[in-house]
Amino acid sequence: MEVRVLGTVQVISNGQPILRARRRERLLLGLLALEANRSITTSRLEQLLWDGDAPKNPRQVIRVYISRLRTQLEAADSSLVELAHEGTGYVLHIAPERVDALRFEAEVAAARAVPDPHERGRCLAAALALWRGPLLDGAADELLRDRIGQRLHEQRLAAEELRVEAELEAGHHEALLPELAELTVRYPLREKLIAARMTALHRSHRTSEALALYRTATTEHREQSGLDFSDALKALHVAILRADELTSDDPEAPGASTPVPAQLPSDLARYVGRQPEIHALTAAVSGTTRGRARVFAVDGMAGVGKSALVIHAAHRVADRFPDGQLYVNLHGFTHGSQPVSPVDVLDRMLRALGIPADKIPRLTDDRAAVFRSLLANRKLLIILDNAASEDQVEPLLPAAEGCLVFITSRIRLSGLDDIHLLSLSPLSIEDSMELFRQIAGPDRIGGDTETLAAIVGICGNLPLAVRIAAARLRDQPQWTISSLLERLRNGDAPLSELAIGHRGVAKALELSYRHLDAPAQRMFRLLGLAPAMPVDAQAAAALADTTTRSAETVLSTLTSARMLDSQATDRYQFHDLTKHYAADKADRDETAESRREALKRLLDHYLNLVMLAAHRLEPAQITLKGDANPNAIPDHAAALSWLDDRRHQLKAAVIAGNTEGFHGQVWDLCARMTGYYRLRGHYEDWLTTLQRGLSSATALDDDQARAYMLVRLILPYQATGDTARAFSNAEEAASLFERHGNDIMQAAALNNLGWLVVESAERTNTDAIDSARRHLEKALELCTGLANANGQVKVLVNLGDLCRMRDQCDEALRHYDRALSLARETGQADDQSAALYGIGLTHIEQREYSSAIDPLTEALNLSRQAGALARIPGCLENLGNAHKELGQLEQASRYHQELEDLLAGDDSALTCP
Repeated sequence: MEVRVLGTVQVISNGQPILRARRRERLLLGLLALEANRSITTSRLEQLLWDGDAPKNPRQVIRVYISRLRTQLEAADSSLVELAHEGTGYVLHIAPERVDALRFEAEVAAARAVPDPHERGRCLAAALALWRGPLLDGAADELLRDRIGQRLHEQRLAAEELRVEAELEAGHHEALLPELAELTVRYPLREKLIAARMTALHRSHRTSEALALYRTATTEHREQSGLDFSDALKALHVAILRADELTSDDPEAPGASTPVPAQLPSDLARYVGRQPEIHALTAAVSGTTRGRARVFAVDGMAGVGKSALVIHAAHRVADRFPDGQLYVNLHGFTHGSQPVSPVDVLDRMLRALGIPADKIPRLTDDRAAVFRSLLANRKLLIILDNAASEDQVEPLLPAAEGCLVFITSRIRLSGLDDIHLLSLSPLSIEDSMELFRQIAGPDRIGGDTETLAAIVGICGNLPLAVRIAAARLRDQPQWTISSLLERLRNGDAPLSELAIGHRGVAKALELSYRHLDAPAQRMFRLLGLAPAMPVDAQAAAALADTTTRSAETVLSTLTSARMLDSQATDRYQFHDLTKHYAADKADRDETAESRREALKRLLDHYLNLVMLAAHRLEPAQITLKGDANPNAIPDHAAALSWLDDRRHQLKAAVIAGNTEGFHGQVWDLCARMTGYYRLRGHYEDWLTTLQRGLSSATALDDDQARAYMLVRLILPYQATGDTARAFSNAEEAASLFERHGNDIMQAAALNNLGWLVVESAERTNTDAIDSARRHLEKALELCTGLANANGQVKVLVNLGDLCRMRDQCDEALRHYDRALSLARETGQADDQSAALYGIGLTHIEQREYSSAIDPLTEALNLSRQAGALARIPGCLENLGNAHKELGQLEQASRYHQELEDLLAGDDSALTCP
């Protein structure tokens, strides 16, 4: 068996390709093969497979991919390969010689030691023959290939050079010439290939062509890299000249009549990541514009790496601008410095271009006119770094088509005409980890990638923060990577640890904060109090005690200043470190009372809208209350969408409210959320949230509120495996409601108690079954006496389940049919779905598969309509099984594929086709 990645991804068994896989499955196998016998973390696999565009459940999708790949590999030969889950990732266990990329590296290394040039050349040719095409061809795109394949690509070129040198040493110079001609065209900057071709030409008595090649290659090398050839190639040129007794007649380069500024700051020795952004900036060189320069404005939050990016990109293209490069730090956001005025910037740039001081006009407009005139027929690269505003930058822009301008700013320069805007986000986790390794040194990390991932996660993948954290580890020999993580986790805030010398994340954010006006500063502080992000404009307005329209204006200011990110329409998010900074500013600058009032307003805002959403989900059971505009959540679908979008924020608000003692709002919020949790099946959130609700109800000393929470906690306790707690809750709640004469809720508690017995008891446990029946019949009696149709439906469905459990299928169907009839009267889609699902399951247990199809199909459609996610997988699985038993394999496959897609995170399975 062999795994091939040097070309299309293949698995070869007995000489035949056996892999049948989708593109991302092939890519996953290729990535694991390239790191054979070393674990790759799941988070890194997510990034490499989807590059930030992952599905909702990427880890589940990866598990599905792994399962499919494992099946095929084990079918081929399980003794030779193992695809395993280890630690926080996956590993492909396989002998290195069974992966073509690893065999290539080993064969090249072995060939280097072969003394005979003929044999060495043959060995290298055999190693190179393993390459059937580009790395991971058809599985990885160019960007990913560049990202993960640079080392292999360089090894391939080095092997080509070694093979050519071996062939020359063996005396095969004439036979090499056609191949060398092709290689030097393909790789014009590879000096060893140029040297080999010059040598082969000279030895073939074609010395004039060798010298001409040197002249042509020198010119092309300077144009593409801005550098001269190495001394070794120059020495070869001289040696060929002497051997042929020739002298150079190359014309001298014309002298420059005007200064050619070269002001670019030094590039980073190693630049990590940002390949799409680098491509966007460097590709601008070949772009065309009419009557204006090409201008790119790069914006982003403090410390995101704007200056480093444009300087790195500028170095890549500097040789394309023969009239030079200008660089100016505009000091828009610099400690101890005021922004440089346009008139002063123009003075500096005109002087750099050779204009005498006495010839430079006084006024900004006049200087700008001279600057534009001077650049009219020139090709200059201009960097305007750290801009404060559009007004500062606008007079500095040339009109010449041959010029390229890179601007950086913490604010989005949307007010400038005809420019390209490029907004930077933090690095990917892989790039952050690589940046950390380069600064701290790989020996300080060892193989502890999990701790490293946690550190860069705390840094929010912000380059400035990552650099500071890595530098602190590098400069403190007594620290370990684990002790650094502990400091970041256990300090008052990570911001206090992310500072070194005069550099620090908090200092960088402070500059941006000072540039905000007073309303924006206040909104920034109060957003720091939000228990969870993102927030919408209405929630921000509640925090700040202002109107939604006013909040939107201030949020726009914060977004433009890159102190806040706008993820989607009306959704605002802090970077993690900015959130820490905002919370710190709120603690320092807001009174304790103002902080409490802000949280209370937010809780009231959420409570009003949750009341409305709960009414939309269960209109027959929940009366519309509160001050929310009914149009804010107009229907059932809108209620589900609103709650889905804010589920985590609501949980965090409940926790914060309970901690701060807002028990009335917390209990009420929790009570209204239970219908949503039941539909969606978010059991962990349900449990966490309602435990806080129970705590608040207890603090209020309200028996019925406490009993209500106890009832609503039964299902999540049972679903998460704590059956004993579920029984205890049900029994205590039933007793409390009976004591207070609350028949409606006593019925709910008894219904839940009966349901618990059905779910947990053995079919043969007659005592438990009889106990469940008594609880359910008492609950049904109470609901019937109260004319509570919704309650009756739920009890009847549970009675049906009880009878089905005892193989009393006819009685079960009578209960389900009665429940369905009542549910159709109330119009509750979820209740109808529950009854139909029970009918379908009963027919399946009786092996009446044809009779099961219709009720299960309707149950599936109604579950989708109601958003009852917890029931959809069961409907899909049982429909697939029923069709399979009927021999209808195509329909069975369709339902099982929908189930697989749903479990893998494809939301299309949740909606009606």
